[in-house]
Order: sequence, then C-alpha cells, then structure tokens
Amino acid sequence: MPLERIGAAEAAAALRGALPKLAGALKIGVIGSLGVRRDAASVPLLAGLLGDADTAVACSAALALGAIRTAEASQVLAKARPSNEQVKQAVTDSALASAEGLLAAGKPAEAEAVYRAYAGTDQPKHVRLAATRGMLACAGTKQ
Repeated sequence: MPLERIGAAEAAAALRGALPKLAGALKIGVIGSLGVRRDAASVPLLAGLLGDADTAVACSAALALGAIRTAEASQVLAKARPSNEQVKQAVTDSALASAEGLLAAGKPAEAEAVYRAYAGTDQPKHVRLAATRGMLACAGTKQ
C-alpha cells in the first residue's frame, strides 16, 4: 500500500478512515499497513475486528496489534477470547510478540504480565516455553 510508506499522520488517518468501508483482501491489506506503521491510534479499530466473521480479517487484526507493540495493544490481545482456533493462535502469537516489544521498550513489568498469562498448563508446550523464556528475560532486566 502506498500510504503505508508515507510517514505523515494524515496517511495513517486515511487508512483508518478507509478500514470500515473495505472488505476482503483490501481490508486485510489496510489492517496489515496499520500494523507495519505501528499505528497506536488504530488499536480500538483493530480490537473490534478480532471478532470479525472473516477469519482472515480477525487474524490480520491480531497480527497488526502484535506489530503495534504498545501496552494498549497488549491489553486488547490479553482480553481477547476468540472461539476460532486460527484466530486464537494469531492472538497468542501476537501477544507474545507484543510482550517482546514491551520488553525492548524498557517495560519489563508489563511484558512479564503478558508472559505470565501464557505460561499456564492450559497452553501448548511451545507457548509455555516462549512465555517462560520471556519471563526469564524480564527477570534479567530487574536491578
């Protein structure tokens, strides 16, 4: 998307404005562009798309939220309870990616909260391992 590469706030606003009017591949493209731009202002819009009937749209929204990597995006992902297995996997992957971003941004307590949510025995082994590794990384940043 051409607007994705334009750094002006107006470009991000145009993408956000177009999102409700689109469907299918175009909608998924705009969602992806908002994620690439790490557009924090789009978090509420993307949050609403996590429950979209189109699995590809819902997964794209989850991945975009994970790419944005803000505390607000992490909270949205943490509260998401998708019933669709594909969307659930996208939310999990994105939440862990978001936690990585929080840790890199010097917010280990916020990152650790995300990791703890995915460290339970109800999670698949690879998710528990990623969460455990993340918690250890958070512990390594504490003074």
